[in-house]
Amino acid sequence: MRNGHRTRTRMLGTFGVIAILLACLQLLQLYEAGQIQDSIELIQKNALASVRLIDRITRDVERGQVIVAQHIFERDLPTMRALERTLAAIRVDYDKAARDYSPLASFSGEAVAWRELTSDVATARVQVDIALGESRVNHDVEATATINAAKPLFDRIDRGAEQLLDINQLAADRAAADARDRQHVASLFQLLMTAGILAAVLVAGMWLTRTVVRVQHAMETLNLELENRNRELDAFGGRIAHDLRGPLNTVSLSAELIDMGKPDSVTAMTATIRRAVAQIARLIDDLLALSRVGAMPRTAGRIEQLAPGLREDLGRLVTDVHGELHVDLEPAQVVCTEGLLRQALWNLGENAIKYRRPDVAPALDVAGRAAPDHYTIRVSDNGLGMTADDARHAFEPFYRSARTSSIAGTGLGLSIVRRIVEANGGRVSVDSTLGRGTTFVITLLLARGEPAEPTVSA
Repeated sequence: MRNGHRTRTRMLGTFGVIAILLACLQLLQLYEAGQIQDSIELIQKNALASVRLIDRITRDVERGQVIVAQHIFERDLPTMRALERTLAAIRVDYDKAARDYSPLASFSGEAVAWRELTSDVATARVQVDIALGESRVNHDVEATATINAAKPLFDRIDRGAEQLLDINQLAADRAAADARDRQHVASLFQLLMTAGILAAVLVAGMWLTRTVVRVQHAMETLNLELENRNRELDAFGGRIAHDLRGPLNTVSLSAELIDMGKPDSVTAMTATIRRAVAQIARLIDDLLALSRVGAMPRTAGRIEQLAPGLREDLGRLVTDVHGELHVDLEPAQVVCTEGLLRQALWNLGENAIKYRRPDVAPALDVAGRAAPDHYTIRVSDNGLGMTADDARHAFEPFYRSARTSSIAGTGLGLSIVRRIVEANGGRVSVDSTLGRGTTFVITLLLARGEPAEPTVSA
């Protein structure tokens, strides 16, 4: 009892450790996946978006410079105004890109560089506006000088944009490297966790295997001991039943001697004694049959050879009560001797006649069918039938239903049937309906190398 409890505790502990390791591995995978996803989002939502906006801002500044140059060299006033409208649209696009970029300037040094670039762009706009005013009145030399004076400012704007690109590129590279490092560490840790789990499973498997082998060995030893005890009990029961015959025969002979030349009252008393002796004799016969079954070896028998004997033996019983018997057994060789199987079928047939309905002519049907790996015999009658509770206890030794206790019997007939069938590796079951009849189903193994044969009605 203690060993079983200890074994269960160890098994639960082992599987608990494995479950914890698996849960830790799953949590680690989820955590690392979240971290890697954060790094990817950082690259996608910040760095890449910032690069696109900086490129857009740079292009707007360069296009503005080109528009101003065209404006200086242009003499046609309507064309100048068209160029000014284009420049205004460029500035609107720049302002929008600048608003979108400002919240993204979150990397180290990025905010300072962005403020400097914004300040330079504002200063450059003032210079451009001065140059445009000079260009409108065709003071091209002055406008050119103003733009040339602002050239260092535009160069600084270009360098500021390049600096912002470098900052975002560096941040993206760091995020990607961080994701790779995390993935590498996670893979290494997962490998170690997996190795630990496999080691735990291996150790648990080895331990469980040893435990199962040990338990199986103990069960085999117990089964062997139980078989030996059963054989001893069968032999003891057989000896007791055999030893009871001598005194019982003496009692029976004494009753006959007392009955000779005595009055009717004595004769009635001796008749009661003889009935009791006959009942005890039948009980001894059944006990002997029950004890001998376990001692008999498993051998094969031919099913079809039982049909003539069954028709003759059971036929007399059925005919005496004006009933009908039908025997239909497919030829086959099964794992059970013909003598034991005849005894089982005789007991079932005798029960059918014994527990028949008084107002209905009995009908007994014995049918056998072969399957690829087993043989089934159905013994059906139209007798009294059994309740569900009676059917559950039908094969128990000495069980007698309260409804049929007045009918003579020892209560061992069905126990003998089950003992015969199960001793040969088969099984038996009962299906009964109260007031309509009973069907017993015997399933036996086919003898090895014996194929099922065609149906032959016996």
